Amino acid sequence: MKKTLVTLFSLFVAMVVMAQTDTIPSSAADSSFIGRFVNNELNIFVELNLRDKNVTVEGQDILGDLDGYFGCTKCQHVWPIVAAEVSGSSASIDVVNNHGSEDFTARLTLNADGTLTFRHLEGSTFKFPIPGKWHKIPTKVVFTPARAQ
Repeated sequence: MKKTLVTLFSLFVAMVVMAQTDTIPSSAADSSFIGRFVNNELNIFVELNLRDKNVTVEGQDILGDLDGYFGCTKCQHVWPIVAAEVSGSSASIDVVNNHGSEDFTARLTLNADGTLTFRHLEGSTFKFPIPGKWHKIPTKVVFTPARAQ
């Protein structure tokens, strides 16, 4: 009887240990490239999930799951992030406009204070059509984490 109880207990422990999964991201930086970041001065935001790559653009489901996208609070135009490679606290991203006619490469860097720095590296001008004219976005922009709604 004692032998049976020890065997059953051992099997139970083995099953519990085998059922454990690593729910912690491979690095803290990976999980920090998730969420919404805003720049209120320029009226733009970026919605990201560079780990799971499952961001959808509301009303533009035809684009499918993305790494993320840049949007503007004053228009419906978006710039989807179609590819991303995370390396530590920075990520290299490829971005196209929602018409597919323009693209650029940029780098996102997570800062110690929780902000996200965007740097346009090469390609088309990053801009949004706000009624009346195109508004060009600077080559360097700092985004802050959006507050929980």
